[in-house]
Amino acid sequence: MDPMNRSITYAKLNSLALGAMLGEWIDIEDRLEKLGSWLEKRLHLTERSPAKGFIYASLLFCVGSMAIVGSITDGLKGDPSILVTKAMMDGIISIPFAAGMGIGVLGSAVPILLYQGSLTLLAWKLQSLFTSAMIRELSSVGGVIVMGIGVNILGLQKVRVGNFIPALLLIVLILYLKPFIY
Repeated sequence: MDPMNRSITYAKLNSLALGAMLGEWIDIEDRLEKLGSWLEKRLHLTERSPAKGFIYASLLFCVGSMAIVGSITDGLKGDPSILVTKAMMDGIISIPFAAGMGIGVLGSAVPILLYQGSLTLLAWKLQSLFTSAMIRELSSVGGVIVMGIGVNILGLQKVRVGNFIPALLLIVLILYLKPFIY
């Protein structure tokens, strides 16, 4: 492996390791769960309340890493494939969810559109700040995070995927600072 590729590989590994440590330290995954519990208590949601279906579905479909990685990939590369896959999964999951929680689940489409759309537009607007190497490596780190989602879906191991989100920022920062370090 040539030194340039080795350097990029180390950057990816470092961003994932440091990002996971930072995410664990901040406790992103648990904070997202606590947000859901707080909203449930704050809004006095009952079992059949349409608001409960709306809140739960919104949280379930918005806070995942796939929404973030997919939106960034779409905004930077114009590749909506992760978001399309996520939309199909969300659609399938929403059917039994709506059967159990009611019509409020349908309303979650609005915050999902606003959230993912805002992230996509932000990534698209910031695209000029990213080099092609940054975009490629950001997509690569995002792909590793999406594989963690797959491991969770298959039930092979519980990966606290939300805690890896800082790795997306760190890979960009590492690659931005790299010319100044060497």
